[in-house]
Amino acid sequence: MTLALLLWSAFTGADGFPLTCAYVARAADAELASHPACAAREGERLILAQRHLRQMRYETEGLASVWVAGRWYYARPSGAALPVVTLDNAPDPFAEGLVRSRRQGRIVYADAHFREVIGPRYDWGWPFAQGRALVCRGCRPLQEGEHSHVSGGRWGWVDRQGREVVPVQLSEAQARAR
Repeated sequence: MTLALLLWSAFTGADGFPLTCAYVARAADAELASHPACAAREGERLILAQRHLRQMRYETEGLASVWVAGRWYYARPSGAALPVVTLDNAPDPFAEGLVRSRRQGRIVYADAHFREVIGPRYDWGWPFAQGRALVCRGCRPLQEGEHSHVSGGRWGWVDRQGREVVPVQLSEAQARAR
């Protein structure tokens, strides 16, 4: 074993995965539980330990929900992981085949294969319903206790291809009325 590998193992744990994860295991009666030595970061990328990937329960869209370092991710059995928006202390559910994530500080919409369908053009966006999603530019989150809401900016609607079906230039109330 090289000196670098020995130092890495000593610093990160025996198998090189310093982060603890919370996920539901495959066992029928399993609940959300903490699992040490589960993940590591490589820049922005999350790497999940193979032994944990084999233990996770894969449900919606063939994905497992994993909580790591204060953030929810969806994970595929291959190890690919997508950070997603937290909604009511849980990972954002898929709506009409898309889930919300963040890139460059903005909302993106991705499919179940983690392909980005709508890129980072909006500061916030709500889940899709009836083929469209309410989005905004220039809006800001406001924290109120445990909850937050979004305020200000210009609002409009996008379809599942990212086309603005109602241009993003209205107040939130005006956009919601459309």
